[in-house]
Amino acid sequence: MKNFIITTLTTSILFSCIANFEHKISPDFKQFSGTEEVLFNIDGLNSEIDGKVFFNSKSEEVLNNETMTLEKAINSGYIIETPEEDFNVNLNNDHILVYNIKRLDAFMDNIEHKISDRVRIVKYARENKKIWVNKLYDLEYNGQVIKLEVYDTYSDPNKFIKSPASYENKVVKRDYEEYLWYGICSNNSENDGCATLISLKKSELVR
Repeated sequence: MKNFIITTLTTSILFSCIANFEHKISPDFKQFSGTEEVLFNIDGLNSEIDGKVFFNSKSEEVLNNETMTLEKAINSGYIIETPEEDFNVNLNNDHILVYNIKRLDAFMDNIEHKISDRVRIVKYARENKKIWVNKLYDLEYNGQVIKLEVYDTYSDPNKFIKSPASYENKVVKRDYEEYLWYGICSNNSENDGCATLISLKKSELVR
């Protein structure tokens, strides 16, 4: 990120946060034949791979718990996972609510038809009548590859810290009798090298 210095401590926390994203993402740039040199020169959303341009960002949006309220995120069409009520260690109240999951289905359909698109997944935590962003992922498809950016939502209270982007091949969905699972895969296999994006009970779908 231009004009931004991350201290050694923040870097350590950031990498720890990224490691919790179900698996360690180690993109193999060679899988994108002929694009290795271009990938290493990518800077933000104003990027290009094999002539495919990622969405341009006119201004860098500031993401924090004030700008990413639950109501705003739902109305913005983001894919939302949020606890239904405050966490209570004495009660098994782990029921969540999921909004806008159809937006992720549409994103997958656009990938299938090589249509550029981007989505945001926000997972909230809730305790003592407070709600805050626990996890935040941005996925962007430019007709060629999927750019995945994971944010550290804890190190800086004023601004979520964007991780270095990784590049993935596909988003997959598994539809079970009572559950839905969505994952992102670093290769064409739907079984290996996949990390969980969101997993939910069908009864938790709000809309």
